[in-house]
Amino acid sequence: MQRYLLMMMIIMIILVILILIMIVMTIRVLQMIILFYGIEFLWTKSGALIGYFGFGPQYEVVFSRFYHIGYYDG
Repeated sequence: MQRYLLMMMIIMIILVILILIMIVMTIRVLQMIILFYGIEFLWTKSGALIGYFGFGPQYEVVFSRFYHIGYYDG
């Protein structure tokens, strides 16, 4: 009986660890999707919104994407 309970506890611990790993990997994948596709999508939509309100391209902050991602060294 004790051996059975010990085996069940070990199996439960392994399952919990696997579930936590899956959750972390899912969060990482979502972060990558947002980083590589979400920023570009939102950038395009915000440019269209600026145009809708009658402002031209001179009102866009061109380098803010680079500041956000960290590619600008200035």
